[in-house]
Amino acid sequence: MNNTALAANATETSYLLSEGDYTQYAAAWKEFAGPSGANLTQAFLGPDSNRLEALSFPPERIKWLVSAVGVSQIKARFLLMPGPQGERFNLVLFATDATGYRLSAYYLPDPYFTASTPNGGLGEPIPLDLAADWQKNWHDADDIKADMFISYAATSHEAVTLEGYNFEIKDFVSALFGSASVPGQNLSLGLGLHEYHAPTATSEADLTKTFGLVLQAPAAELAARGAAATAARAFDMAFPCPPGT
Repeated sequence: MNNTALAANATETSYLLSEGDYTQYAAAWKEFAGPSGANLTQAFLGPDSNRLEALSFPPERIKWLVSAVGVSQIKARFLLMPGPQGERFNLVLFATDATGYRLSAYYLPDPYFTASTPNGGLGEPIPLDLAADWQKNWHDADDIKADMFISYAATSHEAVTLEGYNFEIKDFVSALFGSASVPGQNLSLGLGLHEYHAPTATSEADLTKTFGLVLQAPAAELAARGAAATAARAFDMAFPCPPGT
């Protein structure tokens, strides 16, 4: 990977990403995560050398996303971007209509690799055991491997690199509800690792591990909602891309 070429186009002062930069960084991610067995651990380290566990979005950016006229889905797409300590994983969020047509700008999270960012991961109350398991699996993994980022093509079912996830608009509206009244509290996308037996499994120990995202409302807001609302709205499952678009 050409670090100099990536750094030349880095947007360091804006939370908006241009179409050209998005195309470049998304392609860099696919190339980086594509080789089977490759070790990706370094790309998920923060400035303190601890593993990244969540990406943080101020409520205002989420409000702009869900305010796009005609929005049906919020899409998260993975990027490999330059940082002070080398290339790092990142993602963008953008809104689309029911046909997949993009309706919003590409929104970046707060820059975890250049400034301190509130961690929405294991330190916050986690109401669903399943979501807690996914995040703990990620936290405890010895290494981050390319095999954790494998999805499948829609028609051929061939293995392909995971490019992101698609969320229904209601997921983000639910997570956003009331968050603007909690100063300094961001929405977060926690990083998780799903474990399950794939169709090719031949033993109980043959578990597939696949990277996933956990949409999480601010901790203060979750407490204000109460246990019942928290359990219903704190976490949402998304659809992988591919096979989605």
